[in-house]
Amino acid sequence: MSEKFSSAFDVPAGTHLRTPFNPELEEDFVGLRIGVPPVVEFRPGDVSATEAAFTYIPVSLTYRFNVAYVIRFENIELNMAVMAVNAQTGKSYSGILEQRDVAPRQHGLEGVPRARLERLFTTSYHTFDLAEILPLPQEEATYHIHMSLETHQSNVVTVSLRKRK
Repeated sequence: MSEKFSSAFDVPAGTHLRTPFNPELEEDFVGLRIGVPPVVEFRPGDVSATEAAFTYIPVSLTYRFNVAYVIRFENIELNMAVMAVNAQTGKSYSGILEQRDVAPRQHGLEGVPRARLERLFTTSYHTFDLAEILPLPQEEATYHIHMSLETHQSNVVTVSLRKRK
């Protein structure tokens, strides 16, 4: 970890560094894990620092896959879906994890035997703003959030949006 953050709210959206808020993975884990603060406050009429949403809901993503799987994608994160379900109403919101100004990643692994790539694993980290990706209404609510990538499903986390007093 190259930077110190005192809370998940201090981690800028788009950060691809490991932070204290990224979920830890067991040594043999393969897939997606997410974390989110249990409560996020907002003021009606406010916008977040990016001005793309009414508040900042930092989601900390950690994922691990074998290299053969990862290089199948031009950019693996652009294939990850995020879903939020309102715990009271059941209304759901979904979107694709987006990144601005993304260029295709060059992996330089041509010629490496697939069997070797299947034995090599990579772990990545990403913090993103849920309110920037999903059109959540500016109202108090509790949401159950999860992510998916093809057949891989993350854990489910819960966040409560509360009006700041």
